Amino acid sequence: RSAALLRAPTVGDAYKLNTNGAGRVVSIAVKDRSALFLGGTSADLALWFELETGEFASTTCYAPGPPPWLPRHPAASFADWNWTLSRPDAIARLVPEDREPGAVPRYELGPTFPHKLVPGKHFFEAVRNSPASTILAVKVARAAAQALALGQSGKTDLLALAVSAVDGVGHQFGSLARERVDTVLRAHDELSSFLDELRGRLGPRLSIVLTADHGLTPMEADQKRLRVTQGGTESIDALIDKLNRALDEALGPRREGWVATIDGSTVTLRPPFPPRAVQLATDLLRREPGFWRVVPFNEIDQAEPAIRHAYHPGRSGQILLVPRPLWALKKANDGADHGSPWNDDALVPLMIQAPGFRLRRDAVFRATQIAPTIAALLDTPPPAAALDSPAIEHE
Repeated sequence: RSAALLRAPTVGDAYKLNTNGAGRVVSIAVKDRSALFLGGTSADLALWFELETGEFASTTCYAPGPPPWLPRHPAASFADWNWTLSRPDAIARLVPEDREPGAVPRYELGPTFPHKLVPGKHFFEAVRNSPASTILAVKVARAAAQALALGQSGKTDLLALAVSAVDGVGHQFGSLARERVDTVLRAHDELSSFLDELRGRLGPRLSIVLTADHGLTPMEADQKRLRVTQGGTESIDALIDKLNRALDEALGPRREGWVATIDGSTVTLRPPFPPRAVQLATDLLRREPGFWRVVPFNEIDQAEPAIRHAYHPGRSGQILLVPRPLWALKKANDGADHGSPWNDDALVPLMIQAPGFRLRRDAVFRATQIAPTIAALLDTPPPAAALDSPAIEHE
């Protein structure tokens, strides 16, 4: 694992280049891709929770071995942990149902509270996809900040911390579940404690940016329960089967099937395939009720920006799928999901606390403003491919 797949420099990379490496960049995350892509190739250290070992790990791209301050065997403290509601009365009032219809709990967590993390085959996955991973990621971030004396060298340091339990819990239990609410509140508690420690140590020299990468489409079962009738589900498994049968009939059967995968809202056909296969598949998908747009690769350049920016030539498949509002594209055994341009997915929090700065008085902020904003706080030019304006201005 490495950050080699990046095709543009990160904020950390730009900061390293613009200071001749003077400022330090450290990224810590639950997911490997979060740590690697937040830190960038030039980071001093990138750490993530490794599912195969239950340890926080890195790669020799950054360090020859685990730093001495890194907590070892961190997941062990959650063996047989009973995940209970952190605020039972408040959460029960907010979410009266003890189980969301359509939830698909995994990793032996069980359908309702309390959820027990059982040592065994799925233990590290249960840790990663529960509030335990937030607690562990903050623990490692705390250790890094102390051991590396971040913010105390006379140079500005960048610490990137990515917690993803809300995502993992939401996929299993749904957007309106007690589990998801509890996970958000526990993240609040952990981050508050850590940031209070940093404030006590760094005072007004500390700047904080908090945001997220996506939301979550409400589950179809909840929509029906609440009499919202506009949404639905497009099954990835059913679509692959339908596409393979239609292309077999039109172009001749293939033992391995025509469709390699439907992932990341794109359909990838198994090569080699004739151009007509893309058009036949596009025509079939455009008859599905759950798609707002179905765009083949040769029409991407003529599409609106939201569609163009969702497609990467050479990486994405041959057809881009854009679900209708409140529709989800997912596998049969998945719970809630994301991957649409609509507000359920696209609206995320942006919170900034930075002495001497304030948010601009704009009506709308964009995800593309995050990198320039962090660059402004680092007092450095933004990365080469970050072409938007910062979301902040001097007071």
